[in-house]
Amino acid sequence: FLQCKFELGSVPHSECDLLVMNIISSVQRELLPAARERVRPGGVIILSGFLAEEEFEIPFGKVERRELEGWAGYRVR
Repeated sequence: FLQCKFELGSVPHSECDLLVMNIISSVQRELLPAARERVRPGGVIILSGFLAEEEFEIPFGKVERRELEGWAGYRVR
């Protein structure tokens, strides 16, 4: 298991195969365009930490939503 912490601006564009965000939804909305630029073609973005009743539109990629015990998450390819 490898865990890294970084500032979004410190990661070059198109460097990640997988990017995971588990922070409040308002911050995820703000960071999503920049996060997308840092994932390689064919990579995956995982977004979690949303309340199940919260709607979150992702305007790109193939989006899958999962819910568990009042929480929601998304996988974007």
